[in-house]
Amino acid sequence: VEYKAPRSLKKVSMSQFQVVSEDVTRKLAADDEECAICLCPLVDNTNGGYHNSMTATLPSQAWRGKRDTRMVRLPCGHIFHQGCILSSISSLGNRCPYKCSKLVGEPQGKSPSGTMKIIRNSSMHCSGYENDPSSSGTILIQYHIPRGKQMSYHPNPGTTYHSAHRTCYLPDTKKGNELLVRLQYAFRHGLTFTVGTSMTTGVPNSVTWASIHHKTSPSGGSNSHGFPDTSYFANCNKELDDLNVPAITELLKEEDKSSQKKEFGAVTV
Repeated sequence: VEYKAPRSLKKVSMSQFQVVSEDVTRKLAADDEECAICLCPLVDNTNGGYHNSMTATLPSQAWRGKRDTRMVRLPCGHIFHQGCILSSISSLGNRCPYKCSKLVGEPQGKSPSGTMKIIRNSSMHCSGYENDPSSSGTILIQYHIPRGKQMSYHPNPGTTYHSAHRTCYLPDTKKGNELLVRLQYAFRHGLTFTVGTSMTTGVPNSVTWASIHHKTSPSGGSNSHGFPDTSYFANCNKELDDLNVPAITELLKEEDKSSQKKEFGAVTV
């Protein structure tokens, strides 16, 4: 699996924006509706008329010098000034800031570009699964993030970050394979890593884990980031839920199980 980091998170979200129609613009102007973020009128109606949704500009002191007061509709139906919603997405993430708090498109993280390779080892077992008849061995996940330049959404844009290699483990069981599918979705959407200061070494401009816990050892228990750990699957799936990664039933809805096995098990040893 290869992930290519976008140059701008704003552009990812903007692809979900919808143009506000002239009829809706007239109604918003007549009702003097406000943008829920800046609390200024959505439409400039000060001169007895209105500007359409693609050219609306506001005369208020609060908006003097503001460049983007065009109106856009989110997939949930709520309408904001484009500049306001982009600022909100940059600081709070790609959710509607109004009461519904719905996701704007698919989840998008801040991982640098990299690859995720899957290896299945039938002769190796995670601790606690040695005598489990449902275990076909161990799934090894190999992440590689090459050295590169930080993007605009990283702590030090333009600064080089160090490369990173991580090997992680899952038991090759039904639960392990289902979690793998969700972890792959997370990686494809940049949710696995980010750039910052390493908690282990204290080195800045490093590739670090985001918020999804992985097992970096097949043994040693939870204190060594390994197995056995009876709460790992529940905890990791909860972290994926919090990041809006779809449930396994949704991800597999249009996938045949045999093709999943082929796609997610490219290498077997």
